[in-house]
Amino acid sequence: MRSIPMKAYIAAPLFCDAEKGFNLHVDAAVRALGPDTFLPQRDGGEAAPLVRQGLDEDTIRRRLYELDCTAIAECAIFVFILDGRVPDEGGCVELGMAAPAVRTASACRPIRAASAAPTPTT
Repeated sequence: MRSIPMKAYIAAPLFCDAEKGFNLHVDAAVRALGPDTFLPQRDGGEAAPLVRQGLDEDTIRRRLYELDCTAIAECAIFVFILDGRVPDEGGCVELGMAAPAVRTASACRPIRAASAAPTPTT
């Protein structure tokens, strides 16, 4: 029987190129530990390019929301990047969506990667 690889959802702000670059570094660090990842900016898409392609905002919101809900439900690990002054609002919503799946307190421990990239400047 073939085992299904563990997958991690990475919740993070994506308001500027520096944050997006940092998210990619975190994604690489998590993947280096073994699990596959779902990084919304890469795997889910972003609203602005979809608007430029001509999709209406309601369709985009629904599409991104449904994709994120599915990805969160499929992931065994939830990584929330908390490196700003306050937690990202979208990440907080995603954490709330993931909370029912948390089975043990150990799943909530912070993990710091030794090779983490420097904090982005905005």
